[in-house]
This record gives sequence, C-alpha cells and structure tokens, in this order.
Amino acid sequence: APGEKSVKKFNELQAEFLSAVAKLKERLTA
Repeated sequence: APGEKSVKKFNELQAEFLSAVAKLKERLTA
C-alpha cells in the first residue's frame, strides 16, 4: 500500500512522543 511507509513513520513518532510524555510525568510526580 502507498501509505504504509508514512503510517509506520507516524507510529514511530507517536511512540517517541508517548515515551517523552511518560518521562515528563515521572519527573513531575517524582
């Protein structure tokens, strides 16, 4: 499918974003 590459890229970026948010939450609640 033509959109598969961009979907994969989006999923990778989303995972990075979510882990960054998790780290921020850890800092704030620590």
